[in-house]
Amino acid sequence: MDPGTVISIIDISRKTLVVLFRLKEAFRGDETSRHKLEELEARLTNLNHVLGRTADIPSLLESHPTALDELRRTITACSDLLKSYEHALSSSSNAKANFQRAKLALLDDEKLDRLHDRLNRHVLDLQAWHVAEMAHYAAQTRYEVSVCPVT
Repeated sequence: MDPGTVISIIDISRKTLVVLFRLKEAFRGDETSRHKLEELEARLTNLNHVLGRTADIPSLLESHPTALDELRRTITACSDLLKSYEHALSSSSNAKANFQRAKLALLDDEKLDRLHDRLNRHVLDLQAWHVAEMAHYAAQTRYEVSVCPVT
């Protein structure tokens, strides 16, 4: 898997963040809903940061292609869910009813909670891969130093 795959996943995630920002604006004044959206924003932002570091380590990309596909599916599901909230806000002419319907969906949606958990697991997996890669690199460097002593 090439770094372009990671870049495309980051792109999907950033587009999801754009929808998230619009929703946060729509829920201005409703701190409970905004808090739930801010938690998701923090997870996606952290994920983008970790993914950006992953693109720089080709061996991680090659050794975990199915995990990156799963990550893409998770972010796409997150984007689709947020777009459904956005659609609920704009689906008819009664703005107050739309707001209440979207708010109830957001606060009671177990899908969003599951997506939070899945995003957290992806971040932890990516961080574990980084640690393992760094440990491998450190062990390899120690071996090379011991085999080729400085004279």
